[in-house]
Amino acid sequence: MSRNVSQKFAAFAGRTVTATEHNETLRLGENTYTLVNIIVDENCAAIAELTAAVKAARLQLRLNIPGTANTTDFQPNRVNAYLEKGDDGTYRLGAKFDLG
Repeated sequence: MSRNVSQKFAAFAGRTVTATEHNETLRLGENTYTLVNIIVDENCAAIAELTAAVKAARLQLRLNIPGTANTTDFQPNRVNAYLEKGDDGTYRLGAKFDLG
């Protein structure tokens, strides 16, 4: 299987993902930082359907959320899907799906 599996999961690209942002203020000395936590609804239909399709292909899913760090290890049985925030503030699945 090719590392780029975007074509296999293209039907999910652009699907709306139910997610909420929670802002947290962090103060370190005289500096103030705002941390944005993005929480995906565990009952989101788009994620549930993508997860089922990935499992049917005997793979695992990793959802990459903006602003979060992921491991750099390569897992040939793991599909990376990318969450993107549109100009309207809505989160959607990106068009890129790859193995790793």
